[in-house]
Amino acid sequence: SSGSQWRGADADWAQVLRRVPPDFGPASLRGEWGIACVGCVPWVVNHNVVLDTADVDLAKRLAKEVSERGGGLAGVQAM
Repeated sequence: SSGSQWRGADADWAQVLRRVPPDFGPASLRGEWGIACVGCVPWVVNHNVVLDTADVDLAKRLAKEVSERGGGLAGVQAM
């Protein structure tokens, strides 16, 4: 891109910045700098555990026992 035209920019970024100012840096734009938007979420790790059984009740009991809600490990969710 050249000048103040940004490739892929579908929004009026000046208007967006007035509504939602950045957490860091200036709330003004210069075409030669461009713009970057970054979002994040808390870290998540998922694991699948294969149980060698067809006993659904057993699987539910195990999930509850290892999860925080069932008195197991802090921060662990299971279903």
